[in-house]
Amino acid sequence: MASQSGFMGSQSKRTGSKSVATGSKIIAPGSQLITQPDLVMETLKTGGGFGFSVTKPTALVDYSTEFTLACIILDISPSVNPFKAGIRGALIAAIKGCQMSPRIDSIMARAVLFNSVLEELHGYVPVGTIDPDAYKQFECAHLTALHDAIGEAVDSMLIYGKRLRDSDFTVNGCLYAVTDGLNNDSSKYDVDDLCALFKDAVQGEKIESLLSVLVGVNADEYIEGRRIGDVLQELQQKVGITQYIDIGKATPKELAKLGGHISKSVSSQSMHVHSGGPSQPVPF
Repeated sequence: MASQSGFMGSQSKRTGSKSVATGSKIIAPGSQLITQPDLVMETLKTGGGFGFSVTKPTALVDYSTEFTLACIILDISPSVNPFKAGIRGALIAAIKGCQMSPRIDSIMARAVLFNSVLEELHGYVPVGTIDPDAYKQFECAHLTALHDAIGEAVDSMLIYGKRLRDSDFTVNGCLYAVTDGLNNDSSKYDVDDLCALFKDAVQGEKIESLLSVLVGVNADEYIEGRRIGDVLQELQQKVGITQYIDIGKATPKELAKLGGHISKSVSSQSMHVHSGGPSQPVPF
């Protein structure tokens, strides 16, 4: 793993373009996003030192005996600013879509924003307890710790998934990583770490299966002479992400479509608990 120096609660400060410190922020699980304020939560930590919050297994017995852990991570670096409202709208639509699923009691969702810092809007909670209209407006800044964000998301899912399985729940996972740029500020997870994590998700016994999707937004743009979408697809293929979705232009129509795609994928993956493998990727 690239570095172990960053911990929960640390902030990213900048001198020119150099990152002085990266880390994560956890929003209190009793915030206005969660409609069930007495939900019993606890904080765990990934191998990279990032803190993340989860619902205690003992608080889930009245929901279901099986769960899909859905983690949605969203890039809020400066280049997202022109279409940040559309990204937020996609998140809201995704959660509302999951809340309309017949599998609502078997879906747990977590939402994370990332630039140089990972900010957990809420940890893994039953999707029906979330008020999606309460998601704050996004503030875009800093660089893009894409590898850290993906690594932390998969790591958190495997850690919590194993904990749930040890408590006799059946668990699988669904990950969505949405970005408009390339990694330029990660310090905890490198490409080799991502390869190992996705391999563990497939071959390990922490979760039953993982459906993972990397979404390139405004992917027709170029950085250092290369199309962003092409570089992101290379990352998807190299580390073992299930599906790459290329949104060439970040139009309101395409971003609205993304929210529905996320909820359909999560619901489909939830219906594949006990199947021994992931659901088939949903066409975009």
